[in-house]
Amino acid sequence: MLQHQNDYLKALHDIALGLLSNLDSNNLFQYIVVKACELLDCSQGYISLISADGETRRMTAGIGEIYDSLRDVSQPKAAGMTGEVLLSGKTQTIDFYGNYTNRINHPALDRRYPVAIAPLFLNETVVGALALMRSQVGDIFKKEQIDLLDQ
Repeated sequence: MLQHQNDYLKALHDIALGLLSNLDSNNLFQYIVVKACELLDCSQGYISLISADGETRRMTAGIGEIYDSLRDVSQPKAAGMTGEVLLSGKTQTIDFYGNYTNRINHPALDRRYPVAIAPLFLNETVVGALALMRSQVGDIFKKEQIDLLDQ
């Protein structure tokens, strides 16, 4: 647990340095996804941001098949598990995504893995979400890992 906290703090430090060095936002978002996947041992992840119209969202950074399949697709803000997180402002997890009944109908999302999605805030307003997925059934997110996402 202590090692994960140290890794988390180092990742936050690296992100802060990226912000200070004027790293462009796309590279910064990509870096956040990669670091989050490394810290929480995930095979896939993405950041989805709410569009300027406030009604849709789009994946702006990510890794894995889900991101590759959906990165250029505009989706309704409230659709699916990501939409629920965007509306509630609360982190959600599911141990078996196949049981999630409200998922978006897309072949890349027809999986059975554990998923965790955390809201991203700017000045106390939800502006997006960070989604992370495991590649094996039963490899669920532990409480301390979810707590890291909530910070």
